[in-house]
Amino acid sequence: MVRYGVPGVKPLLDDISQPMRDAGLGVHVKNLYNDYVYFWRWATWQTTKHGPGPGIVAFITAASYLDGTSMGGLRQHLRESFGELWIVDLGGEGRGAQTEDNVFDIRTPVAIAFGVRTSTEAKIDACDVRYRRIRGSRQEKFDQLATLELDPDEFDRVAGHGLDRLTPRSGAAYFEWPEISDLFPWVHSGCQVKRTWPIGPSAQLLDRRWKKLTSTALPDRDALMKETRDRKVHGTPLPLLSAGGPRLVAIEKADP
Repeated sequence: MVRYGVPGVKPLLDDISQPMRDAGLGVHVKNLYNDYVYFWRWATWQTTKHGPGPGIVAFITAASYLDGTSMGGLRQHLRESFGELWIVDLGGEGRGAQTEDNVFDIRTPVAIAFGVRTSTEAKIDACDVRYRRIRGSRQEKFDQLATLELDPDEFDRVAGHGLDRLTPRSGAAYFEWPEISDLFPWVHSGCQVKRTWPIGPSAQLLDRRWKKLTSTALPDRDALMKETRDRKVHGTPLPLLSAGGPRLVAIEKADP
């Protein structure tokens, strides 16, 4: 229902992806195909459409939707669905240079959110967003959560609307500087393999895979590859730094 819809109900995810496309961020829509986004959308439908409200939705999920560009559509949808949105950011980054304890045995930052709707009708841009960051060791975070109350005095109010972030913006001069994307507006994700077969832990494994590819009859090689919209075994993509190579279907056994 969320992604594909059912008879009589359009795909619920459209209410999240369409604001992204309208804002010229359609390239990021692929990141919305995520289980926690599906759960959020299903829950808001249950609260605000299937049953017109009032209601409360609460989740602890990955925290990427709080300020990530690719999750702006979810932020707009949450603002349009609730009159109040309380965010308890638990952090827990385990991959960066500055790691932090996580409340789970994972390396992905997480956050708790409470969406509260007291009326039966949504009021665009009327959502009161409150944010609180909890830091410390895992046990210290648990201790703080044990006494947590949704007290406005203990939370920061987050200004903004639509796709804007759900985290407070610092008043430091740093945040007045132009963003790198303002200076270099062409943004690309870089070179991506998009398949696992060229990546291996040993030269022997890669050599074995290469021999399998070159020993396969040309008409059957496309079955070994993960073709994408832009990359086919018959294609000849432009080279990055040097002369381009042959098409994958034309590689001979003797080719290195």
